[in-house]
Amino acid sequence: MPRTLTFGVMVLLALVVMAPDSAAGANPIKGVYVGPVQGSPAFVAVAIGRGKARAYVCDSRATAVWFLGPIRNGEVDLHAGNAGLHARIDVTSARGTVVLPDGSVHAFNARLAATGGNAGLYRGAKRVDGGRYVAGWVVLPSRAQRGGVLLFAPSRSTTIAVHAPPLDPEAASVVVPGAGSIGVVKLGESFIDINANP
Repeated sequence: MPRTLTFGVMVLLALVVMAPDSAAGANPIKGVYVGPVQGSPAFVAVAIGRGKARAYVCDSRATAVWFLGPIRNGEVDLHAGNAGLHARIDVTSARGTVVLPDGSVHAFNARLAATGGNAGLYRGAKRVDGGRYVAGWVVLPSRAQRGGVLLFAPSRSTTIAVHAPPLDPEAASVVVPGAGSIGVVKLGESFIDINANP
């Protein structure tokens, strides 16, 4: 076989072998994963995009924890105070464990939420009289939800977590006692860094 033809065949084979990796690189892991936390009334949401992860764990009671950090090699290891979240992420699920503020450890298996559906992670924030309200909701495909409101008050040394009013996923705002109407956004790749942490 002529040398030039042999070289051409080798280049073609190399391109064929590399094609799957190139295609995979064109579709990095991203999206919002939601699911229940085993052995707990809490729900978890993990939003992935732009090499970062924002997660939220809430039980509509006293637990409402936001996490923010990088995703490396398909894994996240996030911390916020005494709470923590570790998960392995793939294109369909986020599986791992969460350490709640009380120190208890629970497993979870969150599934990727459909982009056009109501399931997902929602967030709203507002400043009122020097304090800051941060509301969050995790909505599952079944429309079951968990929501909480964090109040950062300058007169207090601790953050207060209270139950959030029910969220209409199709509404642009929700009325929170003490804060009035708060605009709500559904988090996705474009909102991973919104308002920093929490």
